[in-house]
Amino acid sequence: MIDKVFSFFGKAFCHTIAERSLVADGITFSVCARCSGIYISAAIVFIYFLIRKRLKGNKPPSILSTVLLAIMLLPFMLDGLTSYMGLRESNNLLRFVTGILGGLPLPVFLTLITNFDPKGENTKPIIKNVFELIFILCFVSFLGYLCYNNLLGYFIPQVLILLGILSIYISLLYMVYSIVLKKKKIAIKLSFITFFVYCIIVNFLRIMMR
Repeated sequence: MIDKVFSFFGKAFCHTIAERSLVADGITFSVCARCSGIYISAAIVFIYFLIRKRLKGNKPPSILSTVLLAIMLLPFMLDGLTSYMGLRESNNLLRFVTGILGGLPLPVFLTLITNFDPKGENTKPIIKNVFELIFILCFVSFLGYLCYNNLLGYFIPQVLILLGILSIYISLLYMVYSIVLKKKKIAIKLSFITFFVYCIIVNFLRIMMR
């Protein structure tokens, strides 16, 4: 039953091709290997920000940290583009690793864009320094290793994937709604409503197109 819940959200945001997906405890993940890496990585970073009280951070990272975050996105972009363009064939390990790298910067940039005040001082850090960023990268990579090698089973990685999906897309929606409407409470409600309506519509369309 629980795997159907994971599948419901996974199908709304991923092609879910079985051959390109990881398997744990004999069950195929709800999203592909690349998406698994992205969402697991993003979820871990969001949880870290929550624990460290950084979700309201508005201070841009240092130049060195920003460069490192940008570098993390490059393998993800290159692997995805060259694979989709048919220039080369990727594999699940490479998809997952580049997904882990590409997913880590997303919470940083989403948090910054959401909270940054062009007219304010922006003194609340998201990432304090490059050493903290390297620590986060190592921690995310370690948990990613455990997930890929089926050392955490099926349930824990899937929960992280679901949290990653929720946190990324609801954050994106909230960012847009809050800018347009200027009302945070309404923006939060509309973000959740839009998210779930979208998931329902996509799953309905996929059923109809079988």
